Amino acid sequence: MSSDKPELARAGTMQVTAKEADALLGDNKPDPDASTRGQQKKIDEINSAPPAKKAKKAASANSLKTASSINKTLEEAKALYGDVDVSEGRSLRKRPEKAAVEEKPKAKPALKKAGTMQNTAKEGKAYLKRTKKAAAKKKKEEEAVAEEEEEEEENGEAEAASE
Repeated sequence: MSSDKPELARAGTMQVTAKEADALLGDNKPDPDASTRGQQKKIDEINSAPPAKKAKKAASANSLKTASSINKTLEEAKALYGDVDVSEGRSLRKRPEKAAVEEKPKAKPALKKAGTMQNTAKEGKAYLKRTKKAAAKKKKEEEAVAEEEEEEEENGEAEAASE
């Protein structure tokens, strides 16, 4: 039965892929010593020419552009407003002179604060006075009511006895 099945013909998959890669890459083949892309990048960096040094004139040219733009702005301001004091804006940022500050400020009275315990003691004494007065007043009222009741009872007994 095995002879009845046709065999698959392979042309060697790896060989075919290698031929296609050679055709696609052409001269841009990776280095044979590089086994990863990172190693290939390092090899390319080593083989490439060192970068050219930047000229220092480019940095100074930028500062010249800034200086010239400030000068142009100053010329435009002079044309619009006449004479312009360049340092006028800076005077706003100065601190007041000592002559204005030498005036003696009014002395603030020292704040004397009683501590929490002292405040609580004062409030407690005031509360006790109020409650004692209220209790004495209430006691007097109760005594007056009790006396009236006793008088009424005596009067009621005297009336009952006289009848």
